[in-house]
Amino acid sequence: MTYLNYMAKRLFYGAKKAEFVKYPFFVKPADLKLHEDSVRQPGIMRLISKIESGTYKRSRSGCLCGNSDVRLDEVISRLEMHAINLEVLLCRKCGLIRSADVFDAQSNAGYYRHEYREILSGGRNVVEEFFASQLDRGTSFIDILNRSRVIQEIESVVEIGCGSGGVLYPFHSMGKKVSGYDYDNDYLEYGRSKGMEMVCLGENSSSIPQTAPDLLILSHVVEHFLEPKRELTEHIERVKPGKYLLIEVPGVFCSSTKGKLHGYPVRYFQFAHVIQFFYREYLEIFYKAFGLEIIYGDETATFVLKKPLHWQPIVPGDIFSDELSRYPALIDAYLKETFFDYCYRPDRENMIWFCTAMLERIGLRRTIKKLLHR
Repeated sequence: MTYLNYMAKRLFYGAKKAEFVKYPFFVKPADLKLHEDSVRQPGIMRLISKIESGTYKRSRSGCLCGNSDVRLDEVISRLEMHAINLEVLLCRKCGLIRSADVFDAQSNAGYYRHEYREILSGGRNVVEEFFASQLDRGTSFIDILNRSRVIQEIESVVEIGCGSGGVLYPFHSMGKKVSGYDYDNDYLEYGRSKGMEMVCLGENSSSIPQTAPDLLILSHVVEHFLEPKRELTEHIERVKPGKYLLIEVPGVFCSSTKGKLHGYPVRYFQFAHVIQFFYREYLEIFYKAFGLEIIYGDETATFVLKKPLHWQPIVPGDIFSDELSRYPALIDAYLKETFFDYCYRPDRENMIWFCTAMLERIGLRRTIKKLLHR
């Protein structure tokens, strides 16, 4: 009925979808339309238990733009994608979307070692599948570096947060010297079986070698940083002067991901993310604040960045520009329209499932399959 109401009001009054949506989006688990998932559930329950018992400790986070007015932090969801309690905030100053509370360093390391992979991808039984899913990403990165005309300058590649090494493997196949770093040794072992150097991280990054690479890949890692400005500065320091970083983070306006994932981005808030979603124009200002040269950037939030020869480590202060002031309203409307479609427009996957189930029930599914195969 809501969708029909919207269509009628749109026809007569030019109504917008955002007018039919209010925050917060997700309050009860039923709001998320979750399917039963016995594989991830043990990890989710352990995580919740450790938070409730105080084993994992959390504290309030601040926005990268330096906003100190709590009235400009709007709660847009009270649950993340697996129905774990998490306040998700939209900053009405800059438009970034972030988690209200984050782990301390010790809790964060424990979480990544013991629960993260199990919750994200279903545990250790899917390592090979996860590796295969990363290969296309690595190939697309090589394509971007080719188009940016920098691939020939790269001989050594380091990836932080490499998982099982699928992103690195296409570089390895090209003859590049690759090294990967992550917390889960089971995933790393799969990369080792492919002939790559894979190193397990401890509670800090001291195990990352001081030998500077030509390319440092941070693919969906920066959004996990507890202290993004300090940690990114430390990673830039590790890159050879005059060489490159390839950084990818979740882009709120990423159309390719939205085409693959029903309800993206609103259905995909993650407990692990400190910053839930960025956008291209903010990232341009963000990376320039670190003294980096932008070689390539897109709305997918994939950037190729060059470290100047005489770069000096700078931990920026508040990162904001008045030209970003238009984005909170744009992102607010976009999120609400996406949520409206998620709730009220038929999902292709669910429609296929529903039609298949109905054909099965009335006994026509097998008949139709036989006709189609003639």
